[in-house]
Amino acid sequence: MKTFNDVPDEIKQVFVVKSWEDFIELSWDAPDCNNSEITEYSIYKSDKTIFDIGTVDMSIQKEDENSYNHNFTKVATVKPEDKKGGFFKLEGLQPSCAYYVLVTATNGLGEGYKTETPQMVMT
Repeated sequence: MKTFNDVPDEIKQVFVVKSWEDFIELSWDAPDCNNSEITEYSIYKSDKTIFDIGTVDMSIQKEDENSYNHNFTKVATVKPEDKKGGFFKLEGLQPSCAYYVLVTATNGLGEGYKTETPQMVMT
């Protein structure tokens, strides 16, 4: 019997633990590591920001949620042991805006798969 080794599976959902004017605390469940310990998580933020969320029709998320419609920039790298209290604080955001984020896991074989559906988060 062979042991299967691969990069980590995708992180399917990112949860908002707390939202404030200029930061969001994010949490996620660890994906399957595929027999190689997770060494870090990468947090990505989309280039698309929706300003003045009070005027946004939420159906825009359905039209825009495919990650292939976005350019994502890595904004942070977090070691598993540094994910204090089970969450990560994404700072430097603008008030009353919506952002798309996704998180990947990395193990000894490389960075894991990115989800095709990024999470919309709001300040």
